[in-house]
Amino acid sequence: MNFLKGYFDEKFKEGFLSLYGAQAVLMIASGFLGIFVPLFLFDLFDGDVRWVVFFFGITSFLYALTVSFGAMFLNKFGFRNALRVSLLLGALWYVIIYFVDKGNYFYLTPVLVIVLVLFRIFHWVPYHTDFAKFSNDGDRAKQLSFFDITRNLLAGLLPILSGFIILKYGFDVVFAIGVVLYLLAGLFFLKIPKTKERFDWGYRESWQELLSVKNRSGFFAFMADGAEAMVGLVVWPIFMFQLLGGNYFEVGYVSALIILGTMVLQFILGGKLDRGGNREKKRALKMGTLLYSLGWVIKIFVLTAFHIFVVGVYHNVMKIFARTSFDTMFYDIVASKRHYVDEFTVLHEMAVHLGKALSGVIIIIMASFLPLQWVFLLGALASVIMTLLRKDYSYNQI
Repeated sequence: MNFLKGYFDEKFKEGFLSLYGAQAVLMIASGFLGIFVPLFLFDLFDGDVRWVVFFFGITSFLYALTVSFGAMFLNKFGFRNALRVSLLLGALWYVIIYFVDKGNYFYLTPVLVIVLVLFRIFHWVPYHTDFAKFSNDGDRAKQLSFFDITRNLLAGLLPILSGFIILKYGFDVVFAIGVVLYLLAGLFFLKIPKTKERFDWGYRESWQELLSVKNRSGFFAFMADGAEAMVGLVVWPIFMFQLLGGNYFEVGYVSALIILGTMVLQFILGGKLDRGGNREKKRALKMGTLLYSLGWVIKIFVLTAFHIFVVGVYHNVMKIFARTSFDTMFYDIVASKRHYVDEFTVLHEMAVHLGKALSGVIIIIMASFLPLQWVFLLGALASVIMTLLRKDYSYNQI
């Protein structure tokens, strides 16, 4: 604790600790389930990656279409209540997927899509808005690094255990663990402070703002962020699974080694970005995204588990530079919007998930005609486009 007091310049706000506690529990769930949910769907859809991508793509598309309606509803429902309900929806999602099999997935996967869309509406707009308000301006990069290190620590250890459980007992046990963890995370939201935010735009105005010239650079940067996430969170685990011969334990083991090999740098970079100010954040984003995009190109030529480890460590190191600076700049922009914090958060969510949906279409087309690894070129291109956030950052005079 003395180390943390020396690392952070300002005292944590009460709301930040509530967010951190809930996210820490959800990170445990993500460590258990994150890379394995796409693999479960891959097996469910008879090894056709295109259907897995379609599942996540259609979910993102529906979310992008409905999130502004959801924000209007949250005006009356309240952000604090929404965060609590979101975790019940997350638990419900894992209850449903627990019962999904090849005999009933035609009926239950549409229900999974609807519940996942509702979870995102109730969770992500309040979460991003609250994080911008409850994080400290002078410590934001370090606080984000603190989140990411917790995530990486858990994601570095739990996939090994999860892979072992799946091999020995099947997916049902890890899905049951997911239900319990989402319910436990809700305890941290019982004391989260209220935020006085009101979404003032209508549905049409939200789309007009999203597509306006003043928001264009941010729009493309966030779309690219969504596209890169689709490649990294859906396609890469499936490619790795195929390369490792369908061994769930090896997937978890190699993933853990990659993450544990890059954790310490996260703390170092967070402090450097806060001390270096806005110029350092822009420089780190430019350098990090270019080198990170190169990692996607190198992944095309991966052939062995050792290649996965070496390239994975390089890619994660570069991701630290790109992701920490990108996320810090995003929350700086959100915090600068003052009364329009939740409106800008909605625009961010719309852009990110339109990017996921569009990239899903591109991935399905590419996977129909090319080996799966060539999809990584899309990840490389998206990583470069993310640097456009630097322009939006300057426009907002941060």
